[in-house]
Amino acid sequence: MGFADTATAYAAGRSATILKTSYRGTTSTHEINTKMERLILSPNPASEKITITSLNVENENILITIFSLTDESVLTKAIRFHKQAELDISSLSDGIYVVKLFGVKGVQVGKFIKQQRGVRSGVGKKDKNV
Repeated sequence: MGFADTATAYAAGRSATILKTSYRGTTSTHEINTKMERLILSPNPASEKITITSLNVENENILITIFSLTDESVLTKAIRFHKQAELDISSLSDGIYVVKLFGVKGVQVGKFIKQQRGVRSGVGKKDKNV
């Protein structure tokens, strides 16, 4: 627990929340929700386009940014968002990406795999040369 001044204290709470306690003659506790909402990304893996779905954003100007796992911004798009949007990801290299949707109500985050069409992972395959 840390103290901002002699009357205010902060502590980590459940579910990635911050608890703020103030004492000014009475004691009260306020929970500040810092949890990021998750996005629904489909299909996943995707090869050419992904559909981003958020039930928390309705008819709002937002910024969508896709980051590589090295935290490099690889695609940014400002759009009017109404629960769902489609993004062209065909120019991205194969790999894992993080999508962040920046809106009035905060940031929402999701991950997806970019994979060329017809390419499948080697999980469960047997080597014919063995």
